[in-house]
Amino acid sequence: MPPSKSTVASADGTRLAVYDYGNPTAPLLICVHGYPDNASLWAPVAELLTKDFRVITYDVRGAGESDHPSSTSAYTLDRLQEDFHAVLAHVTRRTPPVPRQDVPVVADHATGRWPPVPRQDLQAGAAPTTRQPPAAAGLEVQAGAEDTAGQSPVVSREDLPAGGDDAAGQTAGVSGQDLQAVVEQVGGQSSAVAGEDLQVGGEPASGRAAGVLGDSPERAVHVLAHDWGSIQAWHFVTDPSIQGQLASFVSISGPSLDHAGYFIRRFNGATIRQLLHSWYIFYFHLPWLPERGWRNGWAHRAFNRLEKQQPDDNRTIADYVNGMKLYRANMIPRLLRPAERSTDVPVLAVSPDADPFVTTALQTDVARWARNLTVKVVRGTHWMPRNDPGLVAELVRDHTRQVARWEA
Repeated sequence: MPPSKSTVASADGTRLAVYDYGNPTAPLLICVHGYPDNASLWAPVAELLTKDFRVITYDVRGAGESDHPSSTSAYTLDRLQEDFHAVLAHVTRRTPPVPRQDVPVVADHATGRWPPVPRQDLQAGAAPTTRQPPAAAGLEVQAGAEDTAGQSPVVSREDLPAGGDDAAGQTAGVSGQDLQAVVEQVGGQSSAVAGEDLQVGGEPASGRAAGVLGDSPERAVHVLAHDWGSIQAWHFVTDPSIQGQLASFVSISGPSLDHAGYFIRRFNGATIRQLLHSWYIFYFHLPWLPERGWRNGWAHRAFNRLEKQQPDDNRTIADYVNGMKLYRANMIPRLLRPAERSTDVPVLAVSPDADPFVTTALQTDVARWARNLTVKVVRGTHWMPRNDPGLVAELVRDHTRQVARWEA
C-alpha cells in the first residue's frame, strides 16, 4: 500500500514532503535518506517493516518534493536538525524545541589530539555489567593495548571477503568503557553477511523511554539513516535537546562530521585511506563543473561505474545538483572545527565492507562518543537500502529488540 503524503514547514519556512506508511499503533521509525537520493530510497525497506513499525520517511530539503532552497547556508546541519524536529512534531503532535547553536569546540586543535575520556581497563572475557547482553566466544579482546600515541585498544576481527574497504587481517578500531564484544552471524538474506557484531558500553541511560517493539507510539522513536541522512542524524542524536525522545539509531554508511574531524587528526593509515575514498568531496567543492557534470550526464556514468550499479530512476537532476550544497555548507567548517558531541542513545553502526565512499574505520571508531554502540560489518556496497532491503529490515528489527532486552 502506498504511503500517505503530507507537508510540514520547518523553522525557516522550508516545506518538507512527509510520507507515512501507517500502522498508527506501532512504534515510530523515522528514516532519513542521503545524497543524491530522495525518500523513495526507503520504500522497499518500509514495506518490509510496516508490520512492526509506523514508518515515516521524508524528502530532505533540496530533494524530491520538498522545497529546494537556493542558498547554500540553508543546508547546514542545524537547519537539517530543525527539519527533523519539524517532522517529528508533525507525526507525533509534539512541540519542536527552540533552535540552538552548536556548542563551542574545546578540543586542542594545535596538537590534533583526541579529547581525553576516562575509561576502565579492558579485559578479555570480563563479566558483563548488569542488564548487558552476554559476550559470545570467538572474539579476542586485547586488554590494555594502548600505544604511545594515545590511540585506543583494538579488537580483533573476523576475515572479510577480499575486494571491500577492509581487507582480511585488519583490526577494528572500536573501544570504550566496559567493552562488551558480541559476535553474531546474521543469515537468511539474499546477500551473505559478515559475522561481526561489537557491543560497546552498557545499558542505555536510565529514565529514557524505550520506544521499542510493542511500546506505545507516543514514546521515544527510532531513527534509521543512510549516507548524508546518517551524517545529519548523528548531529541530532548527539544533541541533548532531542536525545530523550530517541529510542535507538541505526546508521548505515555515514559518520558524524564532528567525529570525523577528530578522526582525520590522527593522520595514520586509516585516515589516509579515508581521504583517498573521499576524493569526490573535493570535486563537489569546485565551482560550476560538478553541476555541469550532473546536467550533461557524464558524472552519472562515472559514479555508477564506481558503485557498479544501475542508476536510480527515482532521482532527479535537482536531487544531484541541490544536494551538493550539503557538502559545501558543512564539510569544511565541521572538519576544521569539530565539536565534542556524545550520546546515550543505543547506536547500531552498519558498515558495508565494499563501500567505495566510507571506510569501516571512519564509521565505527566512535565509542568515545556513543556509550551504547554496536558495530556490524556486513557484505555489501554503499546503497544497502536499495540493494538489500531485507537485510536492512532485519538489522533494524534485531537492534530494536536488543534495546528492548536492555530496557526490560
